[in-house]
Amino acid sequence: MVQSPGPEQLERIGIFGCGSVGSFLVMQLAAQAIANQVVVSSNRKTSAEAAVSDVAGAYPEIASTFKVDEELTGDFDVVVISAGKQPDEQTSRSELLKTNLEIAFNGIKSVGDCRNLVVIGTPVDELNQELSRLDHFSGSQVIGFGGQLDVNRARYALLKRGLKIPEPLYVVGEHGKRAIPVYRGEMCYEEVRSEINGHLDKQARHGIINNFASGIELARLLRALAGDEQVLCVSASDESFDGLSITWPRIINRHGLSDKIEIPHMGPNASSHLQDLLDVRRKEANS
Repeated sequence: MVQSPGPEQLERIGIFGCGSVGSFLVMQLAAQAIANQVVVSSNRKTSAEAAVSDVAGAYPEIASTFKVDEELTGDFDVVVISAGKQPDEQTSRSELLKTNLEIAFNGIKSVGDCRNLVVIGTPVDELNQELSRLDHFSGSQVIGFGGQLDVNRARYALLKRGLKIPEPLYVVGEHGKRAIPVYRGEMCYEEVRSEINGHLDKQARHGIINNFASGIELARLLRALAGDEQVLCVSASDESFDGLSITWPRIINRHGLSDKIEIPHMGPNASSHLQDLLDVRRKEANS
């Protein structure tokens, strides 16, 4: 007999993709009991089975309730697409977008109703934008994940420089190489922004791209969707930016994406970078 979800628990979560991010997220879901039912799928079923088997080493009772499927089918409160090609020097941004869009759609083409669709592939803001336009997901809130990682990286960059972290601190625009930190005073601004933008390249040079932080922050996002309301920087289609999907701080709760946070303290550096990014994104959208 399936139990009813608790006050801060989702009924059914689907995970597609069991690389380092998906596998670590599955472990987090077991540790935090965020969902009443978790269904795990991957292009290779053995990867999904391995992820659940790993969970069994720490949480055997919970792992026994997780379901591994060839593909995600039926209705879900949340589906997380954690599969996707990683960026490299040989693949252009447009090629990467096309590949990850195809992976995302093929992975969840058999999903029925899905209240919230969370995508993390690169480039996440543009991937979110394209998925939002598909009729298949017209009834879903499509959420692009990554901006909250950049917020934490901005905090780290400020702390390393012995600076007090201004509150609130946000990241807007996009996740990754075109992320724009927003904080009062804009101390060491270009240094901090450069460190955020170059984070993944630095990891790649060191040969370490585990992305465990993504699993932790994804679990935080799912807790918010389960009812633990939080303000998080995520990507979503935004009519105030001509329908572009833009990373921005939003209130997230059991109803999904709620109010967009207004940022009255955006300084001149952040404002300038945001305007430049919007100009580029509009040109890209019209090309």
